[in-house]
Amino acid sequence: MTANPEQLLQVGYPALEEALGQLKAHNQGLEQFIEELVAELGRLSDEFQRRSHEASQAAAQHAVDADAAAQSSAELAQLRETISHREQSLAAAELQLAAARAEAEQYKAQSGSSAADLAQIAEMQNRNAELERQLRDSAAAQRELEESRGEIAHLKQQLAAVKIELLDAQQQFERGVSYGEGHEEDEFVELEDELARVRSRAAELTATVDRQQREIAAERAEWSTELKSMRTLLERQSGALPTRAVAADESLSSTSVGTNTVVRETAPPRSLGTEKVVDSVLAQFAKLQRDINRRRTNGQNR
Repeated sequence: MTANPEQLLQVGYPALEEALGQLKAHNQGLEQFIEELVAELGRLSDEFQRRSHEASQAAAQHAVDADAAAQSSAELAQLRETISHREQSLAAAELQLAAARAEAEQYKAQSGSSAADLAQIAEMQNRNAELERQLRDSAAAQRELEESRGEIAHLKQQLAAVKIELLDAQQQFERGVSYGEGHEEDEFVELEDELARVRSRAAELTATVDRQQREIAAERAEWSTELKSMRTLLERQSGALPTRAVAADESLSSTSVGTNTVVRETAPPRSLGTEKVVDSVLAQFAKLQRDINRRRTNGQNR
């Protein structure tokens, strides 16, 4: 109920002042509350701005993460595609390997004697290498023959010089005989000794030249025969060896996915006569080498 002025006047000033004081105190509390409320609103506004900024940063980071995730997804898809291609290639390679193994087993089943054939080819190659070495040795021996021919020519020159000396000695001896008693007996003896030495040297050189010429002629004939035999044998073996080697290489190299058959050529086994011929050639070459070494040693001793 609202008091009228008369009632207020009746109450008096003390009561009014008390009411005003209470109102003032109430207003101060209200102002303090409003100030606290304004401060709280300011703090909440700052917190909201901070949270908004953090949310913006989080959104930006999320966008970056999303881009990175998209890129990673693309790389992962590409990697999966690469792995798929590799797996397909590996599967194809495994199929080819399985087919190659199957064909290898088939080849082994069809060519049970392939190991023996390869061993025989290797043995033939070794024998051919030995024959080639012997041919090189024979070429060296021929060069030594050429050197021997040079030595023979030199011996012939020496023989000619000795013959000239012999003629001179004979002329001196004849002149000494014609002088008769005009010279001393010692001079005649010396001339006779010199003539005998010259004749002995000439006979020795003549015998040496004849002997070496006979040896060279015999060796040339023997080597010509041996070389012809070796050439025939090498041509025969070289005609059989490449055929077997090429057939083996083609059989091994044709082992692939698209191959249905394996080609295998069989060569006739080496005969016993061929082995005897090869052994005979090797033995004769060894003999020739021993003869050459012996003649060389004898020549050095002389």
